[in-house]
Amino acid sequence: MMEERPLQIDVLRRLRAAILRNVYQLDIASKALDGLQVSWLTRNILELDVWSIFCCISEENSKTFVSDGARDAIGLLNIPEHFRRVDTGKTFKKLRDSMIAAAKEGGIENPDATYTRVTDVASKVGVDDFNKKYMILSKFAHPTALVVVNPGAANELIDMFAGAGKMWAEEAIKIIDERLTK
Repeated sequence: MMEERPLQIDVLRRLRAAILRNVYQLDIASKALDGLQVSWLTRNILELDVWSIFCCISEENSKTFVSDGARDAIGLLNIPEHFRRVDTGKTFKKLRDSMIAAAKEGGIENPDATYTRVTDVASKVGVDDFNKKYMILSKFAHPTALVVVNPGAANELIDMFAGAGKMWAEEAIKIIDERLTK
């Protein structure tokens, strides 16, 4: 008899779809020789690979991932009130408070706590050199001094970054598909 794991199945399908969207965009960015976008998308795929491995392990890990998604969204709204939306009169605090209430109603414990960092998960699931890969991709995805002073630097690495992203995507899709067929 197949074990019950409806949340895990839903999460894995959503991760799979997110990976495929990023790969599609990666192909476009790579053909356009857009090194910054290639770096950004490859970094996204690296993170999705880690979360895929984590969520494939258990239903409980999938619940953690979903809860952390809520915590991440709630944390995003913990910003100064001067960013208030004038057109609706809503403030980020009001939106954040309503999200916290909805998360609690949905069974998420401590929705305003800190979310699990992907670097910690990568270490737990044995993704080698995650921090190094993430740091390198971040250097090219963000307007750091390297990219501002030498904008062509990322373009030199487009094929390497795109190849790594596609490899990580293939690995993630494979483990997701294997888990979905169990």
